Amino acid sequence: LADQMVLNNDFAPTLLDLAGAPPAPTMQGRSIKPLLAGETPSWRDSFLYEYFLEQWLPRVPTMVGVRTTQWKYITYPELPGSPTELFDLKADPHEMRNLSDDPTAAAKPDEMKSQLARLRLAEKVKPGHSVAITAGSRGIANIHLVIRAAVAHFKQLHQLSHIAPPAG
Repeated sequence: LADQMVLNNDFAPTLLDLAGAPPAPTMQGRSIKPLLAGETPSWRDSFLYEYFLEQWLPRVPTMVGVRTTQWKYITYPELPGSPTELFDLKADPHEMRNLSDDPTAAAKPDEMKSQLARLRLAEKVKPGHSVAITAGSRGIANIHLVIRAAVAHFKQLHQLSHIAPPAG
């Protein structure tokens, strides 16, 4: 099996792909079916993650970040001074040493900021703004889309299985 970044939003497109149905155009993620088959398609090398302050959990601040195979960069845009965190996941897999102000990684924060801006642009999120749907509710929305698409697909298959073969 290939060592690739697979995200929770890949599950819905994968289930639809396995069922033979196309994903909804608004659905995020991609099918991991090729990876499961041992293929090596071009795949993501980073991903955007966002968490937005929820009223019922006020001690967890809004955070926006980017993760690559080696690095994790996190910003806290609503906290005073917009603090950042930067971790080298190969050298520090438990994220114990924040390198955001470390001179040995001086160029990395700017590189990761650029990558974060690129991913936010791809998601059509402007800097300083957030998307209206959190990652958690996106996943739920994707599950609903999968269920609706799968039900429609299976209904169609069921209807086709009841069609009598041509006389012949």
